[in-house]
Amino acid sequence: MSTVEAREIQRYLPHGYPLLLVDRVTEIEEGVSGVGVKNVTADEICINGHFPGNPIMPGVLIVECMAQTAAVVFGYRRERPEDGGEGHAANHLSARLGMIQNMKFRKPVVPGDRLTVAVRLVRRFGRTFKISAEARVGDEVVAGGTLILAG
Repeated sequence: MSTVEAREIQRYLPHGYPLLLVDRVTEIEEGVSGVGVKNVTADEICINGHFPGNPIMPGVLIVECMAQTAAVVFGYRRERPEDGGEGHAANHLSARLGMIQNMKFRKPVVPGDRLTVAVRLVRRFGRTFKISAEARVGDEVVAGGTLILAG
């Protein structure tokens, strides 16, 4: 298992603030699965306006967080020990979110929550990935479904 710290995330994703939605990837089983973390704060532009007086993280951003976590996890390649043994991005995984299947939102995500996203490869077709994704706050599942990322 490997970890990608906050300062390294942009090596794997072309996103910047405010659309960079992964703070850390805490576990990577190379080519198989991983877990990403997003600390939800009240001062984020999209959350602050959705909805004034009762802010929640928009569902589309939860899905984007899932897709970004998957891009880091499946773009990650650990260098071999003779190369220093540290992870690196061979290149950005330039896959785009192509499809969302059976996504269900079960509970709102609010400022102060720590969103944990688990992704697992279901099937790979060349540069297209079918991924099972689940988002949790604590022990509660808040969203889950399948994503298709196409490169």
